[in-house]
Amino acid sequence: DPDFFTLDREWTLLNFLLYRQKCSDFCADKHEEHSRYTRSLASILSYEQQSPEMIKLASDALNLLQVKYYFLVFCWQWTGLKGQ
Repeated sequence: DPDFFTLDREWTLLNFLLYRQKCSDFCADKHEEHSRYTRSLASILSYEQQSPEMIKLASDALNLLQVKYYFLVFCWQWTGLKGQ
């Protein structure tokens, strides 16, 4: 999705999903679209000739995604413990 990953755009999962909804190959399976987002970011990071700005944006987006994921897991676990 090179049209999405440009320097003038905020690379969040939400923005990516909103962009993808307008694409003809959008998949209603959220797991597939989330995977596509993370694969795209990983691809940017692995491309040796990528600009430092793009690498920073991809790294920051992946880190933010991981932090939000771990926070949600923690909240789910805490909520489950609280109910016991």
